[in-house]
Amino acid sequence: MKDHGTRSFAAYHMAAIVTLCLALGAVESAAAAGPVTGLDLVLWLDAQDIEGKGNASNQPPQGQAIAAWADKSTYRNDARQTTAEQRPTYVRDALEGGLQAVHFEAAKRQHLSAGNAPSLELPLFTTFIVAQAAKSGGDMWLLSKNDWGPPWTGYGIAISKEELHPWLHLGLETGARGYFQFRGEMSSGFRIVEVSYDGKIAQGCLELSQDGQQAITGNIARNNQALTIGAMGSQFLEGGL
Repeated sequence: MKDHGTRSFAAYHMAAIVTLCLALGAVESAAAAGPVTGLDLVLWLDAQDIEGKGNASNQPPQGQAIAAWADKSTYRNDARQTTAEQRPTYVRDALEGGLQAVHFEAAKRQHLSAGNAPSLELPLFTTFIVAQAAKSGGDMWLLSKNDWGPPWTGYGIAISKEELHPWLHLGLETGARGYFQFRGEMSSGFRIVEVSYDGKIAQGCLELSQDGQQAITGNIARNNQALTIGAMGSQFLEGGL
């Protein structure tokens, strides 16, 4: 297995600069400092920098619909929504410390798509997401590149409808499935959700504490699905990133 190093995020940096980060391979917990960088970083959506230009003073006004959220990785997998009524909205001062967020409304089917570029076909992966969720009457998704086939392929993180538990979904080339719910839940404000899979162990952490693990073997199976943010099929996020 390729050594992907020790790239990870401290909790403060996660809340301050990273809304959603998706990387190739397994990295250490967010408890250690130092950002994910280089070619292994395939998606970086930052709610403090919607245009991805590093100009924090030039951000959308409160309530503005987000048609495009720039990917700050080198791959430019920008997350977009062409249908006006399905665009999430910008929320200022959503987090402690005056930090911004992007709000998704399930009833309006709001979501974004980052496309299906080759850089998003990940045999192993790690994701860090600062997210909040509220009950909407159904299961919902933080992100998904899943296809139920059969066989299952791709990767995704859902939120259960009853207790708002983060919920890993992986479809592997071996036919095995990565599939477990966290014990913790998402109803108490914005929380740091981490998931990693190194080809042998799938792990979940919530607020820097391990909160789920499964032993499975094999690479994540490829598919032609676009990576969606805030949705999978007819299930949509009620909450924010």
